[in-house]
Amino acid sequence: LLYSLAYNHIIELTNIKNYYTAKTFLGTAKELLKSEDYAELENIITSENLADMVRNGTYNESLPLIREAFKSGSISRSDWQNWITVLHQNKALAISEISGWWEAWQYLKTLPDEEKKLRGIIKSSGLAHDNWSFEIHNQFADLFNTQNFEGAEQVLLDGLLLDPENRFLSKDLSDIKKMRP
Repeated sequence: LLYSLAYNHIIELTNIKNYYTAKTFLGTAKELLKSEDYAELENIITSENLADMVRNGTYNESLPLIREAFKSGSISRSDWQNWITVLHQNKALAISEISGWWEAWQYLKTLPDEEKKLRGIIKSSGLAHDNWSFEIHNQFADLFNTQNFEGAEQVLLDGLLLDPENRFLSKDLSDIKKMRP
């Protein structure tokens, strides 16, 4: 009964984003709860607070909190994966809007190994790379369509200097070389 009462009160407090009061209340009820019940309620407060931070806080505020919560065992691996992925995807998107897809792709490539191996990060990294490739392709196509063949070729060569294995740019370069005398 005490657990149910404490649970209901903590849910009420976290629903209105009053995490400090929820934590304080839980501290006063600690002596009355079984240790596993206390730990579960503490994890609810932590998870709700972190979820709110990820949704509404800044990247720089949220990222260290999520990493620390996972390291300390306050959140599950699944929650960590979801929140880390969302944070990094949103950061990459913001970078792409300011600096372009190349910078977004480079950012994703510099993440810690454990984070960049997450399925969502791998997918986002691939999309950022493809989007950058399409940006270069579109620059090439615009120049090519205005018959600025030297400029079009140079755009591809510059892109391939950055990303020598890029299959899209390599194909465009091959195609333009076949067309030129």
